[in-house]
Amino acid sequence: MSVGRRTALVVLVGASLAAFGFACRSLTQDAGPSGESKHGRTPGSDPFSDAETQAPENQMPSLTAASTSAHAIGAHSATTHQAAASLATPASRERRLVGPFGSELFYESRKENAPLAVYLHAMCGAPDHFALTLENAISPHAALLIPEANRPCASGAMWSGDGNSLSSLVESSVERAEGAASSNFDRNAPRMVIGFSQGAAVALRIAKQSPGRYRSLLLIAMQVDTSADELKLAGVDRIVLAAGNRDGSKASMQQLTAQLSREGFPARFVVLGEAGHWIPLDGNELLREPIAWLAEPR
Repeated sequence: MSVGRRTALVVLVGASLAAFGFACRSLTQDAGPSGESKHGRTPGSDPFSDAETQAPENQMPSLTAASTSAHAIGAHSATTHQAAASLATPASRERRLVGPFGSELFYESRKENAPLAVYLHAMCGAPDHFALTLENAISPHAALLIPEANRPCASGAMWSGDGNSLSSLVESSVERAEGAASSNFDRNAPRMVIGFSQGAAVALRIAKQSPGRYRSLLLIAMQVDTSADELKLAGVDRIVLAAGNRDGSKASMQQLTAQLSREGFPARFVVLGEAGHWIPLDGNELLREPIAWLAEPR
């Protein structure tokens, strides 16, 4: 082999090893323990989270900040898959609905005539991202509805529109769930609304848009701004904010929780372990008691 060819071969091998090492470091440092996968990327990851603050106001809910935590693609261990399987929901309680923007998910509660909880996924996310984790904690208290966002975004969808149009989108999804449920949930009972990342900002917006419809809020991994007076005006009487230790929104959400508490509003903050901008696989355990608190009869 000539000297030139040997040199080229050494360069090629060196470049390949460097690229492999970089990929391994990225997966090791940034991958989060996630449960449900789709399209080969970390479920619920928000790769365009910074872009949320740059979207035109007529296309996107107003967002004050976004988490900057990075996410790896793929990298699910055998342990993660086994743990995800342990969260499997009986098929008798799961319904896949066909909505105008894609597939929606509805999970019946374990109790009859339960109230409804609505979960709004992250930007560029999908209904099945973290669905089983949340359903496992919610099903003893409420039925769970997960609509699909209305604007295509990468391999998922994002929420687009003003408070009125987004609220109408959710109500249309509620009507489809009513038609698919084999056991009734109480549509007239005050609801819980849950949002992750961009979905958290949208959840707060639709609660304010529909006074009295949503009694409890669970906002995950998103810097938002509100007050006790605003929440009371919306008919909300309890709120839980949550974020992992590695999520960029944690400090601001803790500050908001403290502010609301000073204003005399029932508010709690939950640390989601060492998670970055995702809901960890053990989120069902970490959120079980806070969700029970939100769902308490009152």
